[in-house]
Amino acid sequence: MLIFMIIICTIIFFNYNINGNYNTNKIDNSFYDLRIKRAIQSNMKNKWNFPIKYYVEKPVNETTVDNALKIMMRETCVTFKKSLVPFNDTQGLRYFRGIGCWSITGLFYINHVQDISLGEKCDTLYGSVQHETSHALGLYHEQSRLDRDKYIKIIKENVKDNLMLNFNKTFFKNSYYYGTQYDFGSGMQYGLYTFSKNKKQTIFAKNEIYSKMIGQRYSLSFNDYKLINMYYCTKKCSKNKVRCKNYGYPHPHYCGTCKCPNGYEGKFCDKIKKSYKSCGKTKFKLMKKPIFIKGNSKKICTYSVYTNRKYKIKIKILNVNTTLSSMCYEKLGLEVKYRLDKGAVGACYCGYYENQTLISEDNKILIQYTGKTHYNYFKIKVEKVFIKK
Repeated sequence: MLIFMIIICTIIFFNYNINGNYNTNKIDNSFYDLRIKRAIQSNMKNKWNFPIKYYVEKPVNETTVDNALKIMMRETCVTFKKSLVPFNDTQGLRYFRGIGCWSITGLFYINHVQDISLGEKCDTLYGSVQHETSHALGLYHEQSRLDRDKYIKIIKENVKDNLMLNFNKTFFKNSYYYGTQYDFGSGMQYGLYTFSKNKKQTIFAKNEIYSKMIGQRYSLSFNDYKLINMYYCTKKCSKNKVRCKNYGYPHPHYCGTCKCPNGYEGKFCDKIKKSYKSCGKTKFKLMKKPIFIKGNSKKICTYSVYTNRKYKIKIKILNVNTTLSSMCYEKLGLEVKYRLDKGAVGACYCGYYENQTLISEDNKILIQYTGKTHYNYFKIKVEKVFIKK
């Protein structure tokens, strides 16, 4: 198997946003890491044996690593087992304080410990630990997808000299996306300023609203976990096959049921997540006239809007005022899932916006409002539009 070595971005320094979370869009890219790149492929000879043994070397924050891995175990069939003493001659992971955040992509050492570097401040967020651990499991960066040019633009002239390799696509025949679309909310996505040589953006989102989402390190996204599960976990419930709706996938722990994207629930992800009673009507079918949906105050409301298959839906966000955050994500403000893949994080609005227009990619959308204060509100107009062939 060919092994390609390329320099990949490392995110070391983070700025706090107003909510105390880190923002990877404004970073100091003084360091880089060296990764051995390998595609996730069905015929890959070397796969991790579970549970994956791991050791956390001081001064890395053990609690952050332990909790981050516990979340990954909850969301996937992947299991980890902590070792209280160092080891070298068996398969496993060593989390250590290196220069920068980095990991080999995929299993490289069959009978030897494999390193994950968590440089200064890399061990303060679960999402950063999960990011590097996911590389070890075989995940690539989101902006390495072959279809990335439809969604983002790489500004080559702003990238530090000799580091353009960080933005290369993964041209591997056996790289699998398992039907997922580009996910701006992926925990595997670079920040906007990664490897900038002049403090200007190296990545632009072609839809500007996603600029406030790129580079989040809150956690891995639903589709990040989906990729891990579809690669490692499908055999676990092979006798209890299930057809999941709305881009859900078979649950890795409860055979015969589905793991659902944000906003959906039920055994087959065929139901809309329950809302507060004060949200009122939450399911709408578009006919001839447009529909206005509005809400306010501190509550969570999830709305489903659909129409006939030959139509799409025009969404006009007349105004929205949610809690401001420099890094927006699902469950923080207003999320609109208008794309075909309902598993990908939708367009998220944190703060004040008005007159924002989106056109759905199919005949159904999902809107989720998360009001965190009594001053939050939103008003949206939806109407069907004919699909021109």
